[in-house]
Amino acid sequence: MGTERWSYAAACLLLGTTLTACSTLPSEGPHNRAFDTETGFVENTVSPISLVNIDQNVVAKLGTAPASSVYSRLNVTSTKPSVLARVGDAIAIRIWEAHPDGLFSASGEDSNTIAATVSRDGDIFVPYAGDIGVTGLSEKQIRARILDELSGKASDPQIQVNIKSSPANSVSITGGVSRPGQYPLQSGELELLDAISVAGGTHTPKHETRISLLRNGKTYELMLSDVFADPRNNVPIRPGDVLELSHLPRTYTTFGAVRTSGQVEFPAETVTLEQALARAGGLNGITANNKSVFLFRFESSNRLASAGQKHTQSKTTPAIYRIDMSSPSAFFWARGFEIQDNDVLYVATAPAAELSKFLSMIVNPLLGNAASVNVIASE
Repeated sequence: MGTERWSYAAACLLLGTTLTACSTLPSEGPHNRAFDTETGFVENTVSPISLVNIDQNVVAKLGTAPASSVYSRLNVTSTKPSVLARVGDAIAIRIWEAHPDGLFSASGEDSNTIAATVSRDGDIFVPYAGDIGVTGLSEKQIRARILDELSGKASDPQIQVNIKSSPANSVSITGGVSRPGQYPLQSGELELLDAISVAGGTHTPKHETRISLLRNGKTYELMLSDVFADPRNNVPIRPGDVLELSHLPRTYTTFGAVRTSGQVEFPAETVTLEQALARAGGLNGITANNKSVFLFRFESSNRLASAGQKHTQSKTTPAIYRIDMSSPSAFFWARGFEIQDNDVLYVATAPAAELSKFLSMIVNPLLGNAASVNVIASE
């Protein structure tokens, strides 16, 4: 009787442990059952998490990574800005007259060039016109003022005005360019790509080059690849702008039931879900649950709304994308769904793999303990 009681107690202990062990096995990440919901939100979390099943509609609406837009944030127009005269600027003024004996006609020349500097009072001196206030004026406006002052004095004058370089009318370019420095702006002809080119170009691929534009105390950031993707981001440079180019490799992380886990740098401008899985060596054929491939990211709530998906009222929503790789269509969807910077790709383990882990880690040791108890009880 004593031996039977000990064997029965050991069996009860084994059964009780078995009932709880499946939910307490160590794992690299959440099990598939944690996402068994069709509500659009993952339940039992501190904050709502949108669960999005990847299909043809989701790929069409959310498959392409959004490009940054500095154009809309700066609220610029397609018109290039005029360079305005400031204190300390050097201004070249060339005056032609119709009569060879005019006020500005030099011997043998039909024009005369005057070099002027904007004084602390904001004036320049032009012979026969006197001091003319020019601060805050464009070249066209300065020309009109000089013409007005010379009216009735010069013989049908024609005037050309050119605001030369000065610290105030320049752009500073620093960071990952060949020739960092301060570059003059003349007639407002420089755009963003022009400025980078003048500074010798970048050392890094465009999808890894971040541009920081400091203007009027505010910083605007975008990737160089965003400028090529949308020409409107090639914004005009304004006097006093500061450009800094820096190397910013983008990465994503893979773990779970894949052959190779770890953080991966983007090898190209775009990486699709299919390519990310391939670079991880594919799904582990022994442990992977091919119905449960997940992608974790903070997604724009506006983008989720545009695809008819659940989202929070915040600017971004924690989102989990799920794809069933057992479906033939999933391979086409994975090819059209782009990975974004800081994405986390996780493949859940298959139920059979969990059972195998359970047997090796829990049941076998317990069976050994039960046998030991049986031996002790029989002694």
